[in-house]
Amino acid sequence: MREQVEVQSVTVAGNSSANIEVISEKGPFLLRTVVVTEGAEDFLVTDIKVGKNSQLVNCAAVPAAFFVETPRQEGLAYDVLQRGMKLTISVTNTCSEAREFKATLFGDLVFEHAMMDLVRGDRFLMGLGHTIQRLGKATLNVRSQLPMTPVLFFVPLSVKDDVRVLDVRVAGESVASRELLSKGEATVSLTPKAMQCGDWLCVDIESDYAVAKGFTGAVVGLLRAVN
Repeated sequence: MREQVEVQSVTVAGNSSANIEVISEKGPFLLRTVVVTEGAEDFLVTDIKVGKNSQLVNCAAVPAAFFVETPRQEGLAYDVLQRGMKLTISVTNTCSEAREFKATLFGDLVFEHAMMDLVRGDRFLMGLGHTIQRLGKATLNVRSQLPMTPVLFFVPLSVKDDVRVLDVRVAGESVASRELLSKGEATVSLTPKAMQCGDWLCVDIESDYAVAKGFTGAVVGLLRAVN
């Protein structure tokens, strides 16, 4: 049965962080999507935890703008939230002034007898963190903590207006069409390339601005089975 949970609106001081906790009053509850309804352009999501377990592949931040639309979240894997368990969304306000953050959780209530038949997602989210980019070129490096195949690359349009993405590479091999990157769309499909646990994903970026600009993004990867 589909369930909608409103996350309490929180005002976060400038350049500060906050943990927003939601306690499941019903359950078990399987989170499917997080929809940020306020503060998407101003916040980073630094973690999403079900109980004590992080739901992200790595410890780098994800732009809150990733969670505005549901299609790019399809198939993301989350743990089941049992009744009375906490779900924690950790956020950081990147602005110098206070901003409001608000979100809605969508998921399924799962009856105990159906737990064995529960279908979880098979995709995981990897953040690119938040880097201050100055004039010129740079390469960002993030390491996967799971064997996965990156399939989707996301950078908020507001970020792409300031910093260009030149290439996306997995283990030294380009996996993004430079033509698609140059079109300036927020979401770009990647050529499948298997990553082993510990492999690097590299993003080449460039800025023409003398004033430092913040760069952030995310990668969705398909979990690979380990033989």
